[in-house]
Amino acid sequence: IVVGDPVDAGTTMGPLISQEQYDKVVSFIQDGIEETELIFGGGHGPEIVPSRPGGFWVEPTLFLAKDNSPRICREEIFGPVGAIIPFDTDDEAIAMANENRYGLASGVWSEDLNRVHRYIREIRSGNVWVNTYLQTRYELPFAGIKESGYGHDEVSEFSREKAAVIALRRGPDDGPGSH
Repeated sequence: IVVGDPVDAGTTMGPLISQEQYDKVVSFIQDGIEETELIFGGGHGPEIVPSRPGGFWVEPTLFLAKDNSPRICREEIFGPVGAIIPFDTDDEAIAMANENRYGLASGVWSEDLNRVHRYIREIRSGNVWVNTYLQTRYELPFAGIKESGYGHDEVSEFSREKAAVIALRRGPDDGPGSH
């Protein structure tokens, strides 16, 4: 991920949208440092992109958590902050994904399509990306469930939409937005 001027074609991530969102994301990073193990990132402020002073800059940040109890694992951050939680079984992974009160999107990485289809069926989220993330198109439904998303996007009261995007081939340019 290249953090920088959003006008530059080489940039893949610009600043956050507002001071309010910046403050929220920084508070998540601070809590993550206290509650988990920082793997990389965590920087924030104008020194991240000195050529563009005044932006709400946050480095891509990743934490390692032991379980779902840290705040960064329980809340929607809407910033470049993620957490890895190790698991031993598929049942455990699905249970952790579903115990969250949010359900906007999920990501699964596997070459085993039987496993993939189980995750798609059993994870309660509005979107499931397989071997990719943040791939969406205008013709796909995009609605979260539980306390996420834009509210109800169902066709009727008795149905539930779920989008699943599976990248079958991986290449050097297969990052977010490349499909």
